[in-house]
Amino acid sequence: MAKEISYPEVTTWFICWSNDREILTSYGVALPSQTMSTFWDIIDTYTDKATWTKDLKYNGIQVKKINNVDTNK
Repeated sequence: MAKEISYPEVTTWFICWSNDREILTSYGVALPSQTMSTFWDIIDTYTDKATWTKDLKYNGIQVKKINNVDTNK
């Protein structure tokens, strides 16, 4: 059965884990206008980006900032 975050009230960051919680399998963000679906049973959700980033870093993942610069001039 698929698990999902569907049109959250606030921006919601997530971390998905293998079903034995041994391997971090996916991470990302769902905006209030979005739905995210996964088949992994374990999903940690966060409404605080700093806590999400800290938990990712604790698990060996460094989130890099991406600047959305219009290069089509």
